Amino acid sequence: MNDHKLPQMSVLIVTPDDYQSIRKTIRHLNTQTVRDRLEMIIVAPAREGLGLIESELVGFQRIHVVEAGEIKLPSQAKALGLLEATAPIVAFAEEHCYPDPGWAAALIATHEQGWAAVGPSMRNANPRTLISWAGLFLHYG
Repeated sequence: MNDHKLPQMSVLIVTPDDYQSIRKTIRHLNTQTVRDRLEMIIVAPAREGLGLIESELVGFQRIHVVEAGEIKLPSQAKALGLLEATAPIVAFAEEHCYPDPGWAAALIATHEQGWAAVGPSMRNANPRTLISWAGLFLHYG
């Protein structure tokens, strides 16, 4: 890990159980073109039992596991993770969203343009079903 300077973006992800729940998203985050400038914050009930596969986290600037105890409300777990973030930009990742390799670089670059808030674009990964479209628009419309 490269700890000589602060990361440019903290990426926070919550798992109510173990690493397997967030593994696919972590694999996508691992393809980020600016991975070496990202801090990964994983909020979990406990480090013990998390089953963290550290070899899948090599290349990120920093890795931090926040022990939250039993996670009843994701919002409370995210708040705990936010307290540990060291980067000026914080992005929330989720176990069912898989960012493209340029996602983090685009967010960092747009923040550097002076905007007060920045958000990613979203697309439906399963566009063939109406249920998928309904879910996308109900949750993110």
